[in-house]
Amino acid sequence: MFHLGLIYALRPAPATDWQRAAATFKQLIDEYPNSPLKASANLIMSLHAQLDEAAANVRQRDQKMKQLTTELDRLKKIDADRRKRP
Repeated sequence: MFHLGLIYALRPAPATDWQRAAATFKQLIDEYPNSPLKASANLIMSLHAQLDEAAANVRQRDQKMKQLTTELDRLKKIDADRRKRP
């Protein structure tokens, strides 16, 4: 079951199926609580959650940078227009 989860998780994009991988790892954790692979399954799920969080943070940062760049360009235009006035 662990290896099946790895297959779903590690397929080359776009075939990666994290939902199926997570469901498989969760099933392993729930149905085989004494499995020696339980810790590895938990670790993979935890790392994936951290990657999702990091990706969300990058998207937010990129959006903020775009907003700030737009604002800076607007302010530069205002400054340039003021300098043109006699």
